[in-house]
Amino acid sequence: MARTMRRSEARRAVAAALLALAGAGLAVAYAFGPDDPGGRAAAVDAALAGAFAVSGWAALDAARTGRAWEPARWFGVGLLGLALAFGLVLARDAAGLPAPPPGLADLGLLPIAAAFLLPARAEFVAHVEERHRR
Repeated sequence: MARTMRRSEARRAVAAALLALAGAGLAVAYAFGPDDPGGRAAAVDAALAGAFAVSGWAALDAARTGRAWEPARWFGVGLLGLALAFGLVLARDAAGLPAPPPGLADLGLLPIAAAFLLPARAEFVAHVEERHRR
C-alpha cells in the first residue's frame, strides 16, 4: 500500500512539474520568441497539446486509482482528444498544409465535445437535487 501511495504521489508531482514547464515554456515563447505570428502560434499549439496531454493523463490516472469521481475517465479522454487536436494542428502547420474549411474542422471537434458534455451531464444529475433542476 505504501509503495502504491509513493508512486501515486510521484505521478502527481511529475504531472504538476510538466504542467508548470508547459506554462513556463509558453511564457518564454511569448517573451523571447519570434515576432512572427506563425512562430508564436506554433509555441501556443505545442504548449496546449502538452498541457492537455498531461492533464488527460493525470485525470485518467486519478480515475484508475479511485481518487476521482466516476465520469473523470471521460474528461481524461476529452483532454487527450484536445491534446491530439492541437498536436494535429501543430503538425499541419509544420508541414505547411493549408487549414481545412471551417465546417470540416468543426465536425472534427464534435467527438471531443461529446467526451466533455456526456460526463458533465452525468455529474450534474448525480449532484444537483431534482427539485433544483428545470
